[in-house]
Amino acid sequence: LGSNRLFSNATSYQRPVLMLLDRHIDLSCLLQHPWTYQALVHDLLRWRLNQVVVDGRLLATDSHAGGGSKSYDLDVSKDPFWKADVSKPFPTVIEDIEQTILAYKEDSDKISQSTRLDGGEDMGGGGGGGGSGLNPTASLNTKGLVTAIEAIPEMQERKKVIDAHTNIATAISNQIKQRELDSFFILEESMMHGGAYDKELLFQLLTDSQRGTPPDKMRLFLIYFMCTESIPEPALTTITDALTAAGCDLTAFSYAKTIKSISSTSAFASQFSARAEKKGGDQWGMRALQSVYGKGKGLLSQGIKNFLPSDKAGVTTRIVEGLMDMKTTGEVENYLYLDPKLPVGQSVDFRNRPAFREGMAFIVGGGNFIEYGNIKEYMAKKEVPRTIMYGCTEFVTSDGFLSQLSQLGNL
Repeated sequence: LGSNRLFSNATSYQRPVLMLLDRHIDLSCLLQHPWTYQALVHDLLRWRLNQVVVDGRLLATDSHAGGGSKSYDLDVSKDPFWKADVSKPFPTVIEDIEQTILAYKEDSDKISQSTRLDGGEDMGGGGGGGGSGLNPTASLNTKGLVTAIEAIPEMQERKKVIDAHTNIATAISNQIKQRELDSFFILEESMMHGGAYDKELLFQLLTDSQRGTPPDKMRLFLIYFMCTESIPEPALTTITDALTAAGCDLTAFSYAKTIKSISSTSAFASQFSARAEKKGGDQWGMRALQSVYGKGKGLLSQGIKNFLPSDKAGVTTRIVEGLMDMKTTGEVENYLYLDPKLPVGQSVDFRNRPAFREGMAFIVGGGNFIEYGNIKEYMAKKEVPRTIMYGCTEFVTSDGFLSQLSQLGNL
């Protein structure tokens, strides 16, 4: 790569570590309904090569029928709002959009006022021919007009950004309300982090054909199945029958059962153990799950639950942390450390080896922004921050990954 270094310590004595992980260590995070801005854009809208396409039907309201598709470029180097809010929970993004609109209107009003004629009297006293005929506000208004003209490019760019994110947020918000995605998110987040959850709500979302789409139901059901050590057979039969009646394709469930059965003595066992240890502390297993940003001042936030995503480490994040700390037990006990500088056949000596501060985690299989964000944010909060690069075979949407599981279930 020449002089373009991937890591800041590339010239120091401590080398970065490359971690190769298999997708089967955690299938749940690829099925989870997201709650942060970037992950929602990726999961709910058509996003490719930093361009997102919003279907006009997703912008329809009671007073507006919607129009054709709109496309927007999302580039952190050119879009300050996207750069600032890319990893924030969606309710926070809505608030930030509202604040950005208010700030734009205030600046626009100031510019308008600075160019407005107020009918001031002529300089030099009364009428007749004795006065100079000059309006004392004329120079001020001219300066204001010049300032306004100079501000036009900036104001146009700000409006362009506001319009883009307002439409994107509206499209996301409408889908959240129509499909009750906030309820799916709450349940999945709780189950994946070992917390208690509302089983009645779970059953309602899985069995009520009017709540969520068939893929939404299958994603929730698969997470429930993989995050629960054992499910009574009668309950499982009742749920699968209801899913079939709702139009769900259970082929992915066949593959999930196979993976769970062959993994129960290794990766899944450690995951269940970790989740069991967390129960009894935080009722939901979430950071301030019941804290609310507010009822929501704008139309976008009406009808959306304002919960925060968990700040706890996911399965992949815990494995990455363990590998960087040079641990050899727990979830990383079956990983093999290889050092290209050692002679062939010589194993790595873990004694007195400092923890890695930089590394790359590469997932052999699909990846998504939920997993990437969890690794990045968790490692940044460490007492000694870690720099992690994240890679995967492909970034896939949750519905796309569900389709892949169905194809595997048919084999």
